[in-house]
Amino acid sequence: MSGSVIRASGWAVDNEDQYLAVSPSGEAVYLYQTSNKFNKEEDNIVKLHEKADFENIQCINYSGLTPGRTAVGQLDGRCLLFDIRSPENKSFVLKPLQSRSCNSVSFNERGLIAMGYDRGRQDHSIHVWDIGSLHRGDYGGKTAKIFNCINNESISSLSFCPTEPRNFVAGSYKLLREFDIRSNQPVYQIATRCTLNITVNPFSPFMFASNSEDGSLAIWDRRKLTESFQINSTYQSSSVSSEGPALLFSKLLSDYQRRTNGSPYRFSSVQTAEIGALFDGGYVRRWKIGYVPPLEHELAQYEHMVKANKVENPTFVPKVPKPSGSMFISKVHDTKTKYERVISFDYAPSKDAEYGIDLVCMRQSGSIYRMKVIDSQNSLTFNSFNDITFCGPDGVCSKIVNGGFGEGPHIVDQKTGNLTIRDDSGNFEEDNDHMGNKRASDTGEKKDIDIFVGDSDSACPIYESLLVNDICSTIRKRATKGYGVNANVNMEILDSMNTYETQLHLKNAWKWIDISYNLISAGKMHYADFDFGYLGVLGIWNMNKDFMNFNRYSGFDNITEKDVTSAARGIVERRARECSLLAKPVIGFTGKNHKEVQRRLAMYVIGWDFGVRELEDKYSNLIRDGNYERAAGWAIFHGDIDRAIRILSDSNNENYKIMSTAIAAYTAFKDTNVNNTWKDRCRQLASDLADPYLRIIFAYIADGNWWDVLDETALPLRERLGVALRFLPDSELDVYLNRLADTVIERGDIEGILLTGITMKGINLLQSFVDRTSDIQSACLIASFASPKYFVDKRVDMWVESYRILLNSWSLFSARAKFDIARTKLSKRMNEPAKAVPRQLYLECM
Repeated sequence: MSGSVIRASGWAVDNEDQYLAVSPSGEAVYLYQTSNKFNKEEDNIVKLHEKADFENIQCINYSGLTPGRTAVGQLDGRCLLFDIRSPENKSFVLKPLQSRSCNSVSFNERGLIAMGYDRGRQDHSIHVWDIGSLHRGDYGGKTAKIFNCINNESISSLSFCPTEPRNFVAGSYKLLREFDIRSNQPVYQIATRCTLNITVNPFSPFMFASNSEDGSLAIWDRRKLTESFQINSTYQSSSVSSEGPALLFSKLLSDYQRRTNGSPYRFSSVQTAEIGALFDGGYVRRWKIGYVPPLEHELAQYEHMVKANKVENPTFVPKVPKPSGSMFISKVHDTKTKYERVISFDYAPSKDAEYGIDLVCMRQSGSIYRMKVIDSQNSLTFNSFNDITFCGPDGVCSKIVNGGFGEGPHIVDQKTGNLTIRDDSGNFEEDNDHMGNKRASDTGEKKDIDIFVGDSDSACPIYESLLVNDICSTIRKRATKGYGVNANVNMEILDSMNTYETQLHLKNAWKWIDISYNLISAGKMHYADFDFGYLGVLGIWNMNKDFMNFNRYSGFDNITEKDVTSAARGIVERRARECSLLAKPVIGFTGKNHKEVQRRLAMYVIGWDFGVRELEDKYSNLIRDGNYERAAGWAIFHGDIDRAIRILSDSNNENYKIMSTAIAAYTAFKDTNVNNTWKDRCRQLASDLADPYLRIIFAYIADGNWWDVLDETALPLRERLGVALRFLPDSELDVYLNRLADTVIERGDIEGILLTGITMKGINLLQSFVDRTSDIQSACLIASFASPKYFVDKRVDMWVESYRILLNSWSLFSARAKFDIARTKLSKRMNEPAKAVPRQLYLECM
C-alpha cells in the first residue's frame, strides 16, 4: 500500500537490516538499510535503491527466500515482480483477464506468489503463480499460473502460511478462509468482519492477525480454526465454522491509517508475542501478549476420552475441541514518535537500545527515520516501609527509606554488573569495583541527587514531603506510639501528629467510642438481657429493626418490639435517677413525640444529655480556654439565648460585646414575622462571619429556624446531632438522620460513626473511609469494638488480616500481639466467656 514501510526479514547485509518503503503518492519503491556505524540518529538509516514509475500502488510484499525480490500490486490490476537491488532490470508483469485492483500479494518459501483482486465477472479473484516457471521463460504460460479460486468476491487480503507452504489464508468481505492449492475447497471458513491486512506472527507461524474496517483487531490460531471446522463439518454439516479469535480487540485501531492509507498494525519481528499500532501519527502503542496454558487435568480427561472412543471406533472425531490455552494482554507501552505525522512504522533490532528495539518510521512527507524506543520500567513495587524497587533493561533500582527519610537510589545493572547513579545533569557515574549490591551513596564524593521542592529557604526533598502524608508511614508512626483500642491514648497520639487530612474527624470518632466504651464497661448500656452498645444515633432511632439478628439479646424467650423499647426505657430512667435535674428539657419543640425514649437514649450515647452542673462545667471550661464563641453557641443549642448574651458580653473582645448587644434584640423581634433592618443585618452577619458558631447564632436569631444550624457543616457532627435530637419533630428528624447517614457513608466521613454506630451501616461507612484514605488501621480498630461481638463481616476480617500483616512486616510483633489480645477481649459478649484461640501447632512423637 502507498505510504508504508516494512522490514524485509532475511535481507540483512553484515547485520544491517533492510526496509522496503512505498512513497505516499504510490509511485515509487525504495530500499533502505540501517547503518549502525553512525552515532547520529539522522544518519543511521540510508537509502540504497529506488524504483519509480509505478501507478497507484495498492500493496507490496517481498520474498524472504530470495533477497531483493519484490512485488507490488497496482490499482489497474497489474502485479509487478522485480529485484529492488537491481532496479534497472525489467519487471515481470502479472495481470488478470479483467483490469481491477490488486489488493494483496504474498510470497511463500517454494517460489510461489499469490495475488488477491477485486471482484471480476469472468475471472477468479485469487491467482497463484510459479515464479520459477516465469524465470524459465514460460511467462503467461499454463505452467506458470498453477491455481486460482473464488468467483464474484473481492479479496481484501491474503497471506501464505509458513508452516504449510501450499496453504494460504484469504479474507473477503465477510469470510476468512484457508485454501490448499491442491484443492478448491477451503480448509476452513469463518464468518467475520476482520478480514483486512492478514499478517502472520513471525515467531509463532500458527498465529495470524487481521483487522476490520471499524478498527477491531483479531488474533487467530489456525490449529483451533481447523479443528473446529472439522467438528462442524462432521456433526453439524455446516460449511462455516463458529470458532472465534484467540484474542479480540474491539474497535482498537485508530482511523488515522484509513485517512493516510498507512499500515494499521505490525507484529514485532524483534520481540516475541508483541504487536504494535500507530495512533494519531504521534505515538506507537505496543501490546505484550501473554499466554495461559490449558489445565493439565482437562487435557488428561480429553485425551482419555478420545483414546477410549477410538478403541471402539478408529474414525472417531470428538464433538468438542481439544482444551487450549488463552491469550491475554500482559503489558502495554506507549512510545512517542520523535517527529509528528507518522503514517507507517516497523520494528528494528538494536544492540544498543534499552529494550533491544528501535522503530523505523515514515512521515507523511515520505521521509524515513529511525528512532530509539524509550519506555517506562517493566515492573514497580513498594513494600510496607515505602521502599520502592523497579526493574528495567538497566537492571534493578531500589529507593530505601530509613526513619521516614530516603537515601539515594542505586541501580544494579544486570547487563554489565556496574553500579550506576544518575545525577541532576543526566550523566552517569560508574563504580569500577563492579559491586552490584553497593549503594550509590558509598561511592567516593556524595552527589546531591534528590529533587527538592519549595523555595530556597525551606526546600525539602520531594520524597520527604510525600512521606509526611503517606498513609503507610502514618500507620507505622501511630502503631509505634501505641495506637490501639484505647480511645484516650489514640486521641493523644492524633493530637501529636498533624499529618492527616481527617485528623479532627477521626479524633471526634474516637471521642464517641470513648464515651460508648465507658458506658458499656460500667454496664450502663445493658438492661436485663439487652445490649445497646455502639448502636449510634441511627441505630437507636431504628432500634426495633433487626435487633435480634445482631446478637444483642442473650435471653432465651422470644422478644417483641415492645420488649426492646421497654429495655431502652429502663436505661433512660436509670440515667434520669443518676442525673436528677437536666439542664434543659430533652424535647425542645411543641407537638407529638412518639419516640421520646429513642431521643433520650440517643442523646445519652453521644454525651448530650447534660445535667445542670455538667453543662455549667462545660461553659466554664470553654470560657477558661477563651472559646467564648463556642460557649455561646452551646447556649444557643440548649435554647438559652440569655446565657449566650452573658457569655459574649463577659469577654474581653470588644467585637463580642457589640455582638451580644445585637443578640439582645432577639427578645424584641422573635415574635414578629415581618422582615426588618435588624433581621436583615443578622442574616448578613451570618454569611459574612468566619467563625461557624457566630454564624449559626445570627442565622438562628434572624429566622428562628434550626435547619440553619443543622446545615452548618463546619460544626462537629455531635453538636448538630444534639440540636436535631432536641428540636426536630419526629418526621423531620427521621428524614434528617437518614439523609445525613447517606451523606457521611458516601463521603467516607469517619466522624459519621456517631450517627451510624458500629453496625452494618457503620461498616459501610468504614469501607468508604478505607476507599478514600486507605487507613485500614483505624477501620479495623474501630470495627473490632462490635465485630465479631455482635456480627461478622468479611470486610472487617480483611482489614484485620491486612493490618496484622503490616505489623508483622515492620517487626512490630508486640503491637500485633497486643492487637490480637485486645480484639479477643472486645469480642466477649455479655455474660459469656471469651473464646480461646485454637491451637496453631501440634507436636507428635513418631
